[in-house]
Amino acid sequence: MAQEGFLYEENTYDALRKPTIHKDISTGGVAGASHDKPDLTIKVGKITSGVELKNQPTAAGSLVLQFSNGVWNFGPTDGNVEKEFLKSVGTKAGVLKILNANWTNPILQYDEDGKKIYVGAKKSEAYRKDLAAFGKYPINIRYIDVPTKIISDYYNKKDTYYLNVGSHGFFLFNTDPLGINAKLAKLGLEKIPNFSSPSAATTKIRIRVQDKSGSYQISFTLQFGMTTAQKSPYNIAPLKSGSKSEIDVKRLIADPIMRVL
Repeated sequence: MAQEGFLYEENTYDALRKPTIHKDISTGGVAGASHDKPDLTIKVGKITSGVELKNQPTAAGSLVLQFSNGVWNFGPTDGNVEKEFLKSVGTKAGVLKILNANWTNPILQYDEDGKKIYVGAKKSEAYRKDLAAFGKYPINIRYIDVPTKIISDYYNKKDTYYLNVGSHGFFLFNTDPLGINAKLAKLGLEKIPNFSSPSAATTKIRIRVQDKSGSYQISFTLQFGMTTAQKSPYNIAPLKSGSKSEIDVKRLIADPIMRVL
């Protein structure tokens, strides 16, 4: 799935630079696996802004959770702005309170130096047992509802003000620095919907036991979902039918938003 996401980024970048579109809308390459730049940067006139790209509704940022000396804590943030933001979101949502009140004996724990240790089972068995144990808890312990605006605020920390979900279209993250809505209004076209609107998406914190290529960790992730009814009238990277990474260039060229980009 991650590979499909990276391909979607690359294909979007390339599609927005095609001669048939007559504009180099995308600039500066794509983020790929990097977390210190937007997935895509688009340029309108002399102004640029970051765009988060998702081929379908999925997760946003995540932060590790560590059980040490009998209590749960957030993992190191190392002064990272995004991680510090997620820590504040998790604190406000009561993530540690929920875990400390319910799950007091995970196998995966951390010593005083922050190294992983496995208590009560062999390392080879630990992931399966922690996954099964936590999976038995009620859903309201594993999923916590939070305002959708949190995701917009999170991406604004990364200088990203737009979102394009291949399956659902183009949205704003709080503000419109490129002034696209003003240009659409002059043409009598609908505004780009704000992702922070309660009708745009549903957002939860998901606490989970997460496989990490042969190892694992316990983390919380911001996760959003959307329904078919929650689609934008615009899509700057529409997917070809049946694909999770290929861009439907004909649909892109015909999209009304291309008249103002």
